[in-house]
Amino acid sequence: MDLSRAEKFINRLPELRTPEAVGKAFSDMIRPFGFFGASGSELRRAPEGRVRDFVFVTWPAEWREDYENCGYPRHDPIPLLAWLNWRPFDLNDAFADCDKTEQRLAFEEWVTKLGVADVFAVPLHFPGGDVGLCVSVASRKLECPKERRALHFASIHALLRCRELIHAGGDSGVMKCPLSPRELECMRWVLHGKSDTDIGQILNISPTTVHYHIENVKTKLDVRTRLQAANVAISRGYI
Repeated sequence: MDLSRAEKFINRLPELRTPEAVGKAFSDMIRPFGFFGASGSELRRAPEGRVRDFVFVTWPAEWREDYENCGYPRHDPIPLLAWLNWRPFDLNDAFADCDKTEQRLAFEEWVTKLGVADVFAVPLHFPGGDVGLCVSVASRKLECPKERRALHFASIHALLRCRELIHAGGDSGVMKCPLSPRELECMRWVLHGKSDTDIGQILNISPTTVHYHIENVKTKLDVRTRLQAANVAISRGYI
């Protein structure tokens, strides 16, 4: 899987109207490359402790049933590592950094018996402390840097689209966004290091128009550079 496949998926996201549809499209993208499926979830703090709410799950149904019935959500080290990590991580990272309790060892054995060779977990930290988590489950080791980059890219956008859909029309505690949908699109690509020319090709608009949108964002957010604009947009929860 390469970046061009991830970009095709991302370009489809505006037409997907539910988190389940996002999850299906994401899994359809990765499944031909040795993936069992994926999950997207929101991690949040609650009075009873840390809570994980799945927004989509496309693993085999029997996996989800076993996962819940055996109490594995309490012993899965992946959500815990997501709270503490800003970068993507894999299965070895998750198991190496966790305490080897009896329950954790049982969970690790269960994962191995399923034929899971690796996962690619992408955490995304939001203002206020919530964390998005996208986990792709593979039947092989994920060693190609280009593939990992494409997965990272697609996972971030899948999480952002799910969050947008979940909180649409509700009070999510996020400030009302002053940016237009097109300005937000441009800023998301700025976050990935794209130039005005690159963004114009992706969005099928001219580089001049891209520049115009980005300058508008800088004015609205009262910053001097596009990088500052991207940082402010993230910190305020706009993207």
